Amino acid sequence: LNIITPFRNLKHSIDTAGLRNRIYVRGGTMLSDPFVYEIKADGSARTWPLPHKPHNLTMQISTAAVTVGTESVDGESSVAFLVNVNEKYVKACKQTATPVNGAALTFTYQYDVDVITTVDDLGSQEALAAVQGGDGVYEHAITDKDLSTIEAAEAAGLADLRQNANPKVRGSFETEVPGWVPGQYVTIDLPDRGIQNTFLIQKVTITPLTPDVWSYQVDYGGRLVGIPDMLQALVSAQKTGLNETSLLNKFVYGTEEIHFRDQLVTQTVQLPYKIETSKDDFFDQIPYTVTKIEDTQSDFQTGTLTNVQANTDGSLSLISTASSGSRVQQFSLSNLGKADQSQIQWDMMAGSLVEDQFLTMNNSWMDVGGSSTVTTFILSDATATGGSCLRCAGGMVWYVMNNPIPFDPTKLYVIKARIRQAVDPTVGGAACYVGVEGLAADGVTMMNTNGANEHANQFYYAACGTTLTAAGGWQSFSGYIKG
Repeated sequence: LNIITPFRNLKHSIDTAGLRNRIYVRGGTMLSDPFVYEIKADGSARTWPLPHKPHNLTMQISTAAVTVGTESVDGESSVAFLVNVNEKYVKACKQTATPVNGAALTFTYQYDVDVITTVDDLGSQEALAAVQGGDGVYEHAITDKDLSTIEAAEAAGLADLRQNANPKVRGSFETEVPGWVPGQYVTIDLPDRGIQNTFLIQKVTITPLTPDVWSYQVDYGGRLVGIPDMLQALVSAQKTGLNETSLLNKFVYGTEEIHFRDQLVTQTVQLPYKIETSKDDFFDQIPYTVTKIEDTQSDFQTGTLTNVQANTDGSLSLISTASSGSRVQQFSLSNLGKADQSQIQWDMMAGSLVEDQFLTMNNSWMDVGGSSTVTTFILSDATATGGSCLRCAGGMVWYVMNNPIPFDPTKLYVIKARIRQAVDPTVGGAACYVGVEGLAADGVTMMNTNGANEHANQFYYAACGTTLTAAGGWQSFSGYIKG
């Protein structure tokens, strides 16, 4: 399906809070390369000042090596000269003869130099300059006295850049082209406005313009530089051949028109009613049949619908139990118009999750590899989501949900976790893993990334060995799965 149509009210904003793409890193000190300091003896001096605080000092007199000790540490009788590191001088011991006039005194040592470096994310600077003008540089300084090498300082700066150099963007546009749903990807190519990237559609608002024409406001978001991580995961899944279908929305701008291509085929049907306000009941096309529906937001978010069953073809069966022999009404999204779909779909990118049960201790989760010393209990914590959380103490826990989740390769799934390291460990590690376990068709045999039947080496899409610290507070993790 190829459609060319005008669009309007394009809005595109960049969140610069915490943004930096040039980092100045100031660490502690490190030792310089060996430094040679040479002076001539005058035949009378027995003490010689040095320009730096010396480390690992050696000394020669007219190319002949002499022994040097540390003042207040080595005895004078055991060495020929003593060095005072803090006062920065070398002196001859009592038993050592004064060097003759004109003798070359050569001191070789290392001294402290400051660890200072700068790292840049040129891609971020160029992208911001294209959108905002100027040089696109956002500067930030890091001071960490524990950084004792230039390599460590650069690594700290690059780690900060990786987290903060790519700003979030948010935008929207309006069009009369139908077919938009949250979860699709839109590619915007507007070089004259500095917008060239792929973004995730987060919300679609439908407004009637006339009885026959609807206006669609499409809200999107993502990152300024590069393709979102979710899209990279989707492409990787498609390369494996697991995803038999694909969906592409591509926009090409420049003439103030939208070109998009979509493999989604929709069937327009005549609705038996008009949607104006929420209704408790509705009549289908057989006038004497009444089917009760469950359409509350809370029911969809918790995944518990009264008298509703899911079918293998992706449809829902809404079952009336008013009397024996009541017929079953089947509903499938592919057979509904866009207005109908908006009444029974929900936003998969926000709201409660399917499994969010850490309110009381129950058998929904099991520990499959934790330490025998671990204790677990429900903790009331005002900083936790919902005011309570699962507290684990005394070792490692490895929790797996008891209830398998049916997987549809054409849908996008999200797994979210919020974790806090309350006390830094004194032994072991502080890493966390968040993801899913794969199951074979029998629903019992595990299938990890190596195809083995074991809990290890599973699919850690949200966090894989991420280190937690008590100072870091609550950390949120999200992972996306499709295909």
